[in-house]
Formats: sequence, C-alpha cells, structure tokens
Amino acid sequence: MWRPALLVALLVANLLLFAWAQGLLAPALAPPETRESEPQRLGLQHRPEWVSVMPGAAASAAVSAARAAARVCLEAGPFGAGPGDTGPVDEAQAGRIALAWAAPAQLGPAGAGGWTLDNRPRPAAWWISAGRYPDATARTRREAELRELKLEFEVIAAPAAASAAGWPGWADLTPALVVSRHASATDAEAALAALPTTTRRTLRIVAVPAGPPRWWLTVAQADGDAQSRLLALPTPPGEATGFKRCAAAARGG
Repeated sequence: MWRPALLVALLVANLLLFAWAQGLLAPALAPPETRESEPQRLGLQHRPEWVSVMPGAAASAAVSAARAAARVCLEAGPFGAGPGDTGPVDEAQAGRIALAWAAPAQLGPAGAGGWTLDNRPRPAAWWISAGRYPDATARTRREAELRELKLEFEVIAAPAAASAAGWPGWADLTPALVVSRHASATDAEAALAALPTTTRRTLRIVAVPAGPPRWWLTVAQADGDAQSRLLALPTPPGEATGFKRCAAAARGG
C-alpha cells in the first residue's frame, strides 16, 4: 500500500521542483540563479551595442592613450627671487631652492618625462607707486601716510650692485613703495582711476623695464599620483607660487 503513496509523493516533488525552476512559484519562492551562459541574461544587458571586444594590441594602445590624456603639465616658480622679485638669478641657485622645496614630492629624474628647470624672460610691468624713498626716515613717514589712507603697499628694495648691472633702470626706481603691480599700462591706469581723487593725487604710474630671466620648475607629464604629490606641497619660499597648470596648457597651446 505504501508504494503508490511513495510514487505520488515523488511525482508531486518533481512537479514542485519543475515549477520552482521555471519561476512559477515566484514571488513566494524565487527561482534559482541562472548561469551567465543562459539566454535570460540577454534581457539584463544595457546598451549591448556600445560594447566591443578589442584585440590585445588595440586594447593596450587605448589604455596608453587614456593614461597619456590623464597626464598634465604643472609648473611652479619663479625660484631664487628675493623680496620684491628683484635681480637676476643663476640656474644653480634657483635649482637648489626649487629642488629642496619639491623633494618631498619625489620628482624623479630630470629631463624628458621628468622635471626641467626653465628660464623665462621677465616682462615689463607697470607699478602704481607711492614714490622712491632712499632715505629710511622719509620712507617710514610715507608708510604711515599710506596706512592712514588705508592703502596696502609693498616695499621694493634696491637691488645689490650685481643685480643692478643685470637689470638696467631698476636701481633708478628703488627703493620704492608700490601699491600694486600690473601687466599693462591700461590696467595700471584703470586701477589708479578707481582710487579716490585725494588718494590718486599722491600716486603715480611707473613703467618698469623688462628684466633678466626667472627660473621655473616644470613637470611636463605629471600622472595622477604625481599630481597629488605636487599639488600637496606647501607654499614655496620667496615669491614663488606652488604647482599649477602650465601657462601654455591653460591657454590651450
């Protein structure tokens, strides 16, 4: 008598197993996971036409191109300039200052693919000047007047004899009290015109001749890791600024 009951039980169990495998018992019982080779997975694909299998050489070239695109040119400087950014600086002096500052970033080797120290011409500039004051007492008195007018200023010191020889005309302008510096006469005139009339009468625009080159530390192909290290460096000494996108790259050149 037990044999017919056993057969019925087995039949019912097989029917339940079949229904479960086909998903007929969902959502009460989730069907078993399908293998990746099963056609049901085609319905789960998103934009399959966008995916293509590349040959090994093409894939390597694409990876290399992506890595190259992620590299950027970074520069910092100028190095070796003293207070007021005065006077010529030789490469050895600038290099010592720049490399000592950037040492924690592990620059790697010099030359192509690494870092370079480049000198660039120092362009002419225009100052809004509060006057040239070789006499310290007169300069101190003038500084007090500028503070009363709530004008920020900087003291541009007179260069050493060697620096003066390398920058004709500089010694005739310093030591000076400078309210602001500008890249063009137009910019300087606009800045001066924006000041109150009573303040403007005590100031004048001074044309500063082009000077000797300055030195910049450049990493032409900084990858992601190098960018993180370089941009995390503290402010460099003197009047240099830390790493930022190279001027030519920022202009799209």
